[in-house]
Amino acid sequence: MIRRLGQNTMEIETRLKKCIASILRIEERSIALCMHLQDDIGADSLDIINIRLDIEEEFGIRFTDDELVDIVKIEQILKVVEEKVKADAC
Repeated sequence: MIRRLGQNTMEIETRLKKCIASILRIEERSIALCMHLQDDIGADSLDIINIRLDIEEEFGIRFTDDELVDIVKIEQILKVVEEKVKADAC
């Protein structure tokens, strides 16, 4: 787990894409924030669980089930991760 305080959005986005690409075995550069996890990049329910676990480990954060219930796009994940990382930095 790599944890750095004072991360900017671009650093968080890069690490987030790396997590997603690793689980789905796709190129990081093929991932856009506007993409839908299932419709655009083909993640199934098991992939989504593994992505969640990988993100939690990478960023040293924990998601509640309520936080992720309506999340379908990568940009939504980024927003939640960014909020949690910044809250931990305080």
